[in-house]
Amino acid sequence: MPIQLPLRLLILMIQLLLSQRLSNLFRRNDGGRHRLAVTLVLSLAAALMLIGCSSTNADEAPRDDEGSLVGVGEVGINRLRLGDCFDQGSDVVSSTSVEAVQAVPCDEAHDQEVFYLGALPEDDYPGDQVTADLVAEQCIAVFETYVGSSYAESELDIAYIYPSQDSWGDGDRGYVCSLFDVTLESLEGSMRGAAR
Repeated sequence: MPIQLPLRLLILMIQLLLSQRLSNLFRRNDGGRHRLAVTLVLSLAAALMLIGCSSTNADEAPRDDEGSLVGVGEVGINRLRLGDCFDQGSDVVSSTSVEAVQAVPCDEAHDQEVFYLGALPEDDYPGDQVTADLVAEQCIAVFETYVGSSYAESELDIAYIYPSQDSWGDGDRGYVCSLFDVTLESLEGSMRGAAR
């Protein structure tokens, strides 16, 4: 599923975070956990924005016959698959030419895991905040199905990327939901069914 993310999305994410609207999506009575989640979402959004600014045919990390990653390597942001694990890496955040993530087999230490790939309806663009809310709601709704524990009770949190108004005009409806350890510790193994 191709995902096209212009630089405008990064600016939008920063504006949303500054306005505290996005942070309200993470607000729970958790002693400040939502602030950490919002910080990571901003970092991941910036990284994924830089990655998604252009489509790529980056060399794929090796996969087995079922499509699971079996080696470390780059995977273009538009080539991520359900269950792929990857590292965010500081070079992703600081570079403007990154077009891929460093994918790793999930049995090795990793930062993120893709737990859902979705598409928004073929309607008119609903607006930036509505789009963010729709994607956040969908990611939270499918979280328990993938992880095996509810989002509210989990030690994991979510990050996501979604179409901007500009990419919507180009036909982009795809979004990616990924999960990470709320303490920012590396994940070991797939979180599918881990009940964490």
